[in-house]
Formats: sequence, C-alpha cells, structure tokens
Amino acid sequence: MGDFGERRDRYAPVNYRITPDDRLGVGGAKTKFADNIAAIRLLKQLQESGAAYAGPDEKKILVRYVGWGGLPQAFDPNNEKWAAEYRELQGLLSPDEYAKARRSTQDAHFTSETVIQGIYQGLTTLGLGKGEKLRILESAAGSGNFIGLCPERFNAQFLAVELDPTTAAIAQYLYPEADHINSGFQNAHLVIPSFDVAIGNPPFGNQALYDPDFPELRKFSIHNYFIAKSLSLLREGGIGAFVVSRFFLDAVDPSVREHISQYADFLGAVRLPETAFRQNALTDVTTDIVFFQKNSGEKKHSKDWIQTSAIEAEDLKNGGARPAAVNAYFAANPGQMIGKMAYAGGMFRDALNCVADAPLVDLGQEIATRLEVLPPRLFVPKAETGENAAKAALNEEFISSSYFQSLKMGALCVEPQSRKIVFKTAGEFGGGAYDFSPVKNDTARQRLVTMIHIRDTLRELINAEKSDGEESRMDVLRGQLNSQYDAFARRYGHLNSQTNRSLMREDPEHSLLESLEMEYDKGLSPEVARKQGRVARPASARKATIFRQRVLKPAQVVEHAETVKDALVISLRETGKVDFSRMDRLLRRPADSIQQELQEQGLIFLNPANEEWEIRD
Repeated sequence: MGDFGERRDRYAPVNYRITPDDRLGVGGAKTKFADNIAAIRLLKQLQESGAAYAGPDEKKILVRYVGWGGLPQAFDPNNEKWAAEYRELQGLLSPDEYAKARRSTQDAHFTSETVIQGIYQGLTTLGLGKGEKLRILESAAGSGNFIGLCPERFNAQFLAVELDPTTAAIAQYLYPEADHINSGFQNAHLVIPSFDVAIGNPPFGNQALYDPDFPELRKFSIHNYFIAKSLSLLREGGIGAFVVSRFFLDAVDPSVREHISQYADFLGAVRLPETAFRQNALTDVTTDIVFFQKNSGEKKHSKDWIQTSAIEAEDLKNGGARPAAVNAYFAANPGQMIGKMAYAGGMFRDALNCVADAPLVDLGQEIATRLEVLPPRLFVPKAETGENAAKAALNEEFISSSYFQSLKMGALCVEPQSRKIVFKTAGEFGGGAYDFSPVKNDTARQRLVTMIHIRDTLRELINAEKSDGEESRMDVLRGQLNSQYDAFARRYGHLNSQTNRSLMREDPEHSLLESLEMEYDKGLSPEVARKQGRVARPASARKATIFRQRVLKPAQVVEHAETVKDALVISLRETGKVDFSRMDRLLRRPADSIQQELQEQGLIFLNPANEEWEIRD
C-alpha cells in the first residue's frame, strides 16, 4: 500500500466496459456474497486512501458486486447456514450501511446482461445509436450495469441516480465519466424534461414515495412511480425502455397506465419467462421489457394497452385451466410472450407467471426476435439549434458565481450573456452546468424572467430573515418583492393562474413562489357565468404575510436527531412545515423511510385539499 496514492494519479477517468469475461451475475448465493464482500472491502480501501479513480484490475472486482436483492438470508440471525456470513457482514458495514443494505433486499434485483443487451437492441431498432450525443437517465442505477453494457456507438452521457451509498460509490468508481446522484429518486429534484432516453430496472415494491415535485404520483407504488416520473423527464420524442414487473401492465386497475398514456405512447413489449432473473438475482419473477416514446399531446399509437383482457391460463399445480387477467396487448399478441401464462409459483406461491414452453437455449435470441415489432427508426435526434450549439461554450463565469451555485438542481434562471432561460444541471464529475429551456414565445419568456426575479428576491428575503440580517436590508427586499409582484400581477395576472403555474412548474421552488398568494380564486368569466346562471367575478388572491412583515426567526441549526418525532419537531420549528429533506439530514436516513415511520406512528397525514403533509392534532 506504500505507493497506493501515487498509482491513483496514473488511472484515467474512463468508464468500465463489461465483457463476457466478467461473467456478470454468474454463481450461486455464496459466490455472490463473496463477490459483494470483496467489492465492499476494495471500495473501503479506495475511499480511505482518498483515491479519485479505480484501476482496471480493481474495476474487475467492483463490477461483480450484485447487491443484496437475492441474498436476504445473509441478514437473518437465525439462519445457521449463513451464520458466518451474517457476522462478517455486520463487522464490515457501519450500522447505517447495514440498515440500508438490509432494506435493499426488498427491491435491489440487478438486471442480467442478456436483458440489458436486449433493451439496447430494441433502442437500436427504434433508431438510436447512430453517433448522436444522447443524454440518458437511469433513475435506479444500482452499480451501473446499464452504463457498462451501453454500446459505444450510443455516444451516451448518463445521469445515474442511486439511493444506496455503497452501491452508488461503486458505480462512481466504475463509471467516472457519468454524472451521479446518491439520493432517492424522489429527492433528486429533477423536473426538466430534457433527457433523450430513460432506461433501467425500477425497484420492485408496493410502498409509495413522497415527491414534492410530482405530488400527482403520491399514490403510485414505488415501481410505478419510477416509471411515470422517468417518462415525465424525457424531452418530446425521447424514448423510455424499462424492464418492469408484469403487474405494471397486468394490473386490473388501469389508472397508472391511463396517467402515463397522457404523455407517452406505448411502442411495444416483450414478456420474459419467470426464469430470466434466476441466475443474476436468484429469484423467479415474471417481467416485461417495455418501450415508450414521449409525445406532445398527440397520440400516435393505439391505447389498447391501457386495458386488460381475460384469458385462460393453465394450472400446473392442480391441472386444468383457470381465468386470468393480462394486458390487452399480450392477449392480442401472445407471440410477444416468451412462453405462456400459467399458475406455477415463482416469488409468490401459486402465482400467475410466464412459463417457457421448453428449456430456453438462447434467451437473447428469443428477445431479439420479438423486438422486430417495434416501429423502425422512430427516434429523431434533437435538432442542433443555435441554442444547442451554444452549449459547447457555457458561461463558466456565470456557473462559478455565488448566485448560480446557490440555485437548486433544475432551477430556472437567466443566462446573462444570451439572456436565454436556462436550468441548472449536474456537470461532469459533480460540477455545475446548465441547459437551455425551450420557451414557446417571447411573452412566455417575459413571464418566466419576471417570476424568476420574484423567486430570487423572495429567497433572498427568507435567507435574510433566517440569518437575522439587518432590518434595513429586509425592508429593502420586502419593498422590492412588493414592487416586482405588483408589476407582474398587473401585466400577467396571478402567480397561481394556470398559465403562470404551468410555465414555472419545472422549477423546484415553484410551490414557494405560489405560496405568496393566499385564498386564490381563479374567478368566473362573464361567458361561463351566463351559462351557469351565476355572477361573474375576476380572479383574486390575498398577499401573503411576508409582503408586510417578518415571518421567520433566525434558525437554530441542529445537525442530529435521535427519533423521527424529534426530527419532525425540529423541522416544524425551523421551516414551519413537514420538511422531509431536513429530517433526512437530521436522521441520516432516506426520506421515504422517515415518511413511512411517521405515518405508522400516526404523526402525519396527507391533506387531500392541498396535497401537503401535515401533523395530526
């Protein structure tokens, strides 16, 4: 280890490329456990030495990390056959790392090489991979197998989001050319629809997540939430390709699919046999590879996939056949299933699964054959407009400014040289960058510019109040806020009008801006009033208290809390609301687990009137 630090400097920051020699996912449970342990030990050595990059031989060890989705027995203190592994794991991981690893056994099933290659083959059929620069989102990246198996011709820049800190750190050492966010997808503050491709294997599970930027998804399962939000973040014409649980398409309740159909066209699917994940994740489960294209409101393809149909499925346990519900797409196109639907067990006893008619010789070839149904060359690269060409010469002085650095990820702002509306993005290796936000016309641009100025003044006033700034400075900011708001309202109407909210919706602080108006009433136009026999009235709202007086006291910064109740009290005292991001920092736990525990203790509830979390009396 004497020259360990010196060797680091010679390693180039290049993404690892997975090859057949890596034998990805090969081996039984004990082999996978040993591979995981070897990867974690190496990771800790790299971190403790301050290594920026891993070497080629080290990456060969890291790439065999497969997570804990197929190894729940390693966390079972009563399993005598795994007693040694249980003790080793407890000694290797910190309590927080151990808790997160144990939790990941519920849904961290890494995707097999064959399935990933099939997805890329489907994307190729759709017209991707012709040398154009592609911005790809993977919202549950794991250790990054989709990055390591991405064909070079795709010329891809990945944004990898991963919750588990161990897995995220391994991915960063394996793929330093990608952008990484170690966070839950719900806390990543991604709101701008700018990605060319969304790809991945969304986590399985039925629990719901709280995402302040997408409150409309609050009732979706974690699995469906990842799919819906990922598709929302595609640019118009972008492609989504995922391997999903069969329950996404087969659920009798069509509400999730109906929601997605409003902004994405279903292009086709391949149903995999229940054994597709057996080698890699040590589990039998029926999954589908699905493909979507983000639309602009015009529905170009059939919406039959939203509904389910009744079929007869063979009962392999009791004999005969039983009725079953499957997606209408598969009922009409049974050849898109690699096998047939049957009651045959799997992850759940007596469950309905896709069972291969005979042992598969080549799953990859079976997938490839069924991908031929996808519409060829559908994908259109993003036009190289003047704005896109300008990205190569970003305003570095603006990026390094304290103003830009203080903005949240995804925040809208005005680039001072071009005067264009841009939004903050993650730059290479964690640095800041920005991308241009499309604006329909100059009027929309002027509305946005003014709302951005109001937001900035409001944020500056709030920070001054929190930090106990000079009263004279707060008076100046309060007067400026009033002037900006009054001028905007006279010209463009209320901040909460549908037009203004839709323009600012992609900014992570849009709700803060909207809170400046209380008791907003959109009014009733004379025409509608005549039809309904009512009295016409103009839109109205009251100004919030912050326009008149100070509303915040200096924050007493607390950096740790012992219980979720303590964290909730501190959050309410410091921010005046149920602030999951603040509680996340206090407890150093994922926000979704904090939300679940607070609900279980009966401390909070979701108010349907304003779609906000509130405390119970």
